[in-house]
Amino acid sequence: MCAWQCRARPAGRRLRRAGARLCRVPDTAVVVVRCAVTAALASVRPSAAALGNDAKSAATAVRTTRGLLGRQDQALRDKYRARRELAAITSLSRVKKCGRVSTNEGGEVSLHHTPGPEGEPGTAGFGGLATCGSVWACPVCSAKISARRSKDLEQLINWNADRGARSHC
Repeated sequence: MCAWQCRARPAGRRLRRAGARLCRVPDTAVVVVRCAVTAALASVRPSAAALGNDAKSAATAVRTTRGLLGRQDQALRDKYRARRELAAITSLSRVKKCGRVSTNEGGEVSLHHTPGPEGEPGTAGFGGLATCGSVWACPVCSAKISARRSKDLEQLINWNADRGARSHC
């Protein structure tokens, strides 16, 4: 079983040698390549313009105020970890750069913070980073796109109901 509690299927021969498995991420329509980071994979990682450990440290600083990690926090960490591991072995250049390479000329990355309601921590994120936008290959982009499509579909169903029509879902 993998971190997402699903049955992992063996990957292709080249990926299998690197210890990779194909896994379905819950709440998404994507199958991602999951692997343990080994010395062999570490040599494949792109070295230029990667955020590395600094991004991981910055993200955990906000979450420590909540105490123990909830299921959503752990699922979010799993998606970002899967994207990081996928970047090490994929041949898709946009997926390799997703969340790791700056889109600005000077290589600048901005940090955005939105304060939460009273007593609650807000949300934080990085700006100026490349995104692949792949609903099929990237677990992070897939989750964002799925959430947006879900909101669009909900809006369409509500619009249809306001007209007096019935939805068949």
